Amino acid sequence: TGGIAHDFNNLLTGISGGLEIIERRLSEGRLAGIDRFLQGAQTSAQRAAALTQRLLAFSRQQPLQPVPLDPAKLVSNMSELLRRSLRENIAVVATVEDGVWPIHADQGQLENAILNIGLNARDAMPDGGTLTVTARNVETSAHGQQVQIALTDTGVGMNPTTLARAFDPFFTTKPMGQG
Repeated sequence: TGGIAHDFNNLLTGISGGLEIIERRLSEGRLAGIDRFLQGAQTSAQRAAALTQRLLAFSRQQPLQPVPLDPAKLVSNMSELLRRSLRENIAVVATVEDGVWPIHADQGQLENAILNIGLNARDAMPDGGTLTVTARNVETSAHGQQVQIALTDTGVGMNPTTLARAFDPFFTTKPMGQG
């Protein structure tokens, strides 16, 4: 929670600082460059709203909105977004099993998860590599028929300390205010 509070504080500083500068410049009649401070405040506000949505989803206070989805279309669209979002030295490969079953999921949350995993994969491949996004049918004795959407990369992997904490809520390897 300390890290989240720090992130929120950074975002609020960006908002209030930008607004203070705009207020001062307006009172002095200096309009040049105000758009830069306004954009910074708006970006910080949008990041704060996104963080709030993730927190609400994590705490299950925000209701999920599951809808029927075609995994093949989802993987195709997300692969295209990942190609535009990652460096040119990272190839994005999409593979979808023939006859993959339809799924029922919150599209925004699923897309956000795929994008975030893709961005983490980018960070693990500083010299380039391949990110593969797949969708396939799986059957398990415990959970029956499911669709698996997986992302794999050719990155450096996690050290033992990071691996031990990988599933801790809000754990990150990114510096404060990022990620």
